Amino acid sequence: IDRIAERFDTTIPVVGHAADGNLHPNLKTELVDRGTLKELKREIYKAAINLGGVISGEHGLGKTRLPELDLCFDDKSRELMKGIKQLFDPNNILSPDNAIG
Repeated sequence: IDRIAERFDTTIPVVGHAADGNLHPNLKTELVDRGTLKELKREIYKAAINLGGVISGEHGLGKTRLPELDLCFDDKSRELMKGIKQLFDPNNILSPDNAIG
């Protein structure tokens, strides 16, 4: 995260969970003003995945990370997940408009 912060000319304070390795980078609002927030977040996500981690934590992916699903799952995996969801939730009433909705 420090190397990514250097590339984007910023600092990124990080807090986390000592027991499970979850990291919570605190991204500055200046990144929004500079128009680099989405790119920086994607770089952090790619680094986590390259190190064997995931971009979800104890709360799952959430709607804010939907644009990064391509980093986690290939098209075939998403197709299979949608099929399973359709089987158990044919009316799409459980978490509609989410990743597999």
